[in-house]
Amino acid sequence: MDYNIPRGEQKRHVTDASWVCRQNPQVAIEDFGTRSLALHCAELRLVELNATARELIARLNGGSTLGHIAAAIAETYRQPSEAVLADVLASVAQMARLGLIERVRPEDEAATPS
Repeated sequence: MDYNIPRGEQKRHVTDASWVCRQNPQVAIEDFGTRSLALHCAELRLVELNATARELIARLNGGSTLGHIAAAIAETYRQPSEAVLADVLASVAQMARLGLIERVRPEDEAATPS
């Protein structure tokens, strides 16, 4: 199974609640109040993040599944878990297409504490 998103397949790639992701190490994020800017250093691409996207990236620690992260967000904001999971998966898919985050490979998951 390929854990990276090949450029030609980015638009049809689907995320899964069992995925473990982290911020791409080639991305630097600077916070400005409720907004943030993410710079993909290798591609010199700048992306504006709202507070929700920034919070999600902060929770992508390379140790928790997207399902666990969505459940924690749902509990924090007292929202329906199914709706939050759908939003998390859609947001992560978009962030992956932009190169802001990356999926942790299974061998990395075993080495990363939860």
